[in-house]
Amino acid sequence: MTEQNNEETTSQKSQEASDSTTEETTETTEESSEDVDVLKKKVAEIEEKNRQLYERTKKAELKAKEVEATKLSKEVSQNKEEREDTFNPLDSVKLLNALKDYSQDEIDLISRQAKAYNISLEEAAQHDDVKLFIEAKREKLKTDNASPTPSTRQAPAKKDFKDWKPEDIKPLTENPTPENRKALSEYVAWAKAQK
Repeated sequence: MTEQNNEETTSQKSQEASDSTTEETTETTEESSEDVDVLKKKVAEIEEKNRQLYERTKKAELKAKEVEATKLSKEVSQNKEEREDTFNPLDSVKLLNALKDYSQDEIDLISRQAKAYNISLEEAAQHDDVKLFIEAKREKLKTDNASPTPSTRQAPAKKDFKDWKPEDIKPLTENPTPENRKALSEYVAWAKAQK
């Protein structure tokens, strides 16, 4: 009997546990479906906010580009006005007079130095470094032009036939010009006389 009671008690407990598990599962399912709905709503809200922020960002970027373009066009127009105001024919004449004694290469050098020092061409032409470099370049050209390189090669001094080696004879045989044939015949005559 005790065994039957134990079995009945166990089966009652088991049935009660399964009933409570079923109730918990139903409650959990209902809670989780509510949680899923809440999460879906939050995701939708976040996506909507994200879309709105993206649109605002795009509008701000476009506006910034428009402002930048407007600012740039104003600067360009101001620069054009300044250039028009600063052009003076007398300045051109002064510049021409300042650079008239220089070659094109020297003017290029002066121009590079003017850009490097952020000064005018006239000031660059008067700068000590530029003057020194141009003077040194002109001196080098004078010395190069004063001693031109020889245009014709002189024939090497004649060796005595006793000093001749096969290396001296080979070029004469490879290039049979009248002078080379004459030199070879003289060498052959000398060699026969030595025997």
